[in-house]
Amino acid sequence: MEEEEKDPHVIVRKAGVYSTFQDNGRFGFRSYGVPESGAMDTYSHNIANALVGNAKNCATIECTMGGLCLEFNINTVIALTGAGIVFVNGKSIPLYQPHNITLNDVVEIRFNNKGIRTYLAVQGGFTSKVMMNSRSASPKINIGTTLKKDMGLRVEKSVTKQNLKKIDKLDIPVFESHKTIRIMDGNEIDWINKESMQQFYTQEYALSNRCDRMGYLLEGKPIYLENKVEMLSTAVVKGTIQLTPSGQLIVLMNDCQTTGGYPRIGQIAAIDLPVMAQLKQGDTIHFKRISFEEAEALYLTQQKTIDGYFS
Repeated sequence: MEEEEKDPHVIVRKAGVYSTFQDNGRFGFRSYGVPESGAMDTYSHNIANALVGNAKNCATIECTMGGLCLEFNINTVIALTGAGIVFVNGKSIPLYQPHNITLNDVVEIRFNNKGIRTYLAVQGGFTSKVMMNSRSASPKINIGTTLKKDMGLRVEKSVTKQNLKKIDKLDIPVFESHKTIRIMDGNEIDWINKESMQQFYTQEYALSNRCDRMGYLLEGKPIYLENKVEMLSTAVVKGTIQLTPSGQLIVLMNDCQTTGGYPRIGQIAAIDLPVMAQLKQGDTIHFKRISFEEAEALYLTQQKTIDGYFS
C-alpha cells in the first residue's frame, strides 16, 4: 500500500466515472513533452480551496460525471464547487459553501447534467506523491493519482478545530448548454479561405462524443484552407484550436500534447477555459473574436477577484 494510503483519513467507497487529484498544474516541463495537466476548471478548483482556507495550489479531487462516494475518518471542513449534486449522509448540501464533516460522514457526488466536473477540497489539502512539482494526475503519461474503490486518502493535516470561511459576493458560475467562448486569432488563421473565416466566427459548434482532458472534437460545417499547406509540428497549449484535415476543429485541453502539426486558427481566452471544462457531449458553443489585450485584461481582472478570496 502506498504511503498516502496508510491510516487513511478518507476511504473511497465508490471511485465514480473518473476522479483524480488535481492542483493548478505542472509547469516548466513542456520542453520534455510533459503536459501541464491541473484542474480543468481552475476557477472552481481555486474557489473550493479558498472556502476551506487552503492555498490555491492545494490538491482537490476533480470528479468527472459524478459517482464518487467518500467516507471520512476525521473531523474536518470540506467545500464543493463546479456542477455536481452533493449529499452528506444522504442529505443534499449546497455547493460553494464550506461544510463541517465529522467522523464516519459519507459524502456522495452525483451528476446533474448541467456541467461535467465537481471539485472537492478538504481543509489542509489532500496528500499524494509530488511529481515534477505537482500533485496533478496525468494518466496518459502515468503520473499522479486516479482514485480507485477502497483506496485510502490522507489529508495534509488533521483539523481539530473546524473553521467555516464565509466569502462575501462570491461569483458563482452559471452552467448552460450553450455558451459564447471568447477567442483570439490563431497563428495560421490567415490560411483559411474568406468564406470559412466568416463561418468560423458565426456558426454554432456541438461537442462530439470525443471529449476528454486532452481535447474536444467539435462538430460543425467544415472549415477549408485557402490552399493545401504542409506544416511542421509546432508548439500548442491548452485552449489552442486546431483545424484537422477533415475540416473539423479540435480544442486542446489540459492534458494535450506539447506540439502539433495542424494549423492553429484560434486560441481560447484563458478566462473561458473553465467554461469549456464544464461542457459536455451535445452542448453547443459559438466563438466571439476578441483581441489579446481584451483577453489579458479579462483574465487579470478575474485573477484579482480570485486572489481576494484568499486574503
